[in-house]
Order: sequence, then C-alpha cells, then structure tokens
Amino acid sequence: PETRARYDRWGHGDDGGGLGAVVDAAQDMFNEILRRRRHKQKGADRRYTLEVTFEEAAFGAEKTIRAGGREHVIVVPAGAKEGVLKTLRGEGEPGKGGAAAGDLVVYVRVAEHGAFRRDGQDVHSDHTITFPQAALGSVIDLQTLDGVVKMRIPPGTQPGRMFRVRGRGIPQGPGKNAPRGDHLVHVQ
Repeated sequence: PETRARYDRWGHGDDGGGLGAVVDAAQDMFNEILRRRRHKQKGADRRYTLEVTFEEAAFGAEKTIRAGGREHVIVVPAGAKEGVLKTLRGEGEPGKGGAAAGDLVVYVRVAEHGAFRRDGQDVHSDHTITFPQAALGSVIDLQTLDGVVKMRIPPGTQPGRMFRVRGRGIPQGPGKNAPRGDHLVHVQ
C-alpha cells in the first residue's frame, strides 16, 4: 500500500533508493516545517488609546504611557490628527511556541475644544459681535491658539461673515517657523 501511495503521488514506486529517497526526504522536511509553524503563533497586538488636548495635537507633545507593565515615551508630532500614531514592534502580547510577540499600537484621540474646530490645517471659531460693532466697525479681542490677538471688524459687517487670520492655525511641522494654517472666524 505504501508503494502504491508513493506511485499515485509521485508517479513512481521507488522503494527508498535513488530519486524516491530524495523525494521522501524533501516531503519529510516540508511536513516538519508545517508542523512547527502550526505550533508557533505570533502574540496578539495590544491597542492603547492616547488622549491629547486640542493644543497638544496642534503644537506637539511628549507623553509617557504605561502598557504591558512598561513605560513608553510617545512623541505626538505637531499637527497630529486622530488615528494610528505609532506601532511599537514586539511590545504586545507574548507569542506562543517561541513566536514573536505582538505589537503595541498607539492610537491618538484628540479631545474636543470648547471654542475651536479643526479642518485640515485651519482652525475655525465663532465670535459673537454686537449690532453697533457690526454696523459701525470695531476692533475686537480674538482668542487664537497663540493667545489673544486684535482683529478689525469693518463697518457694515453682516452676520455669518467669515474672516481669515493668516498663520494662526495648525502648524504643518515642528518648530516655530513651520508653515501654519489659518484661523477662520465666523461672526454672529
């Protein structure tokens, strides 16, 4: 029966000498590799959600997290958005049968801001002005990511008009000289 099975599989009934022995040895090696693979299993990935403020996402921050009994320093780059921030290889659950450990996947979640909304690199905010300010024009104090700035409201401004304060939005990279988006103010 073994010779018949060998003939059906390989097209010859060689009984252990010559080419049949080579084929059998190759088959044994292949089966051993598959057997070992079945018992090894990469560890599961761990997921960590890192909460950052609107300002930390805009200007960047360095945060220390504790995951899997270890501390990791995570750098949140300037202009960070929600989503996967970093994958730390081999910092997840341990593998089975000597396989590699899983990964630690750090997701960033940006907390909502009370006054600002993000749209790409631009920041939007609403500002309420009085009827005399709208009709006669005025200079108002406007809160931006960088603090308070003066903004001129021209006479005859209608509700719903949008003003652009250039260069006061989200930085496009690290450093004080990095290009930035704009701050868009919607007057009510």
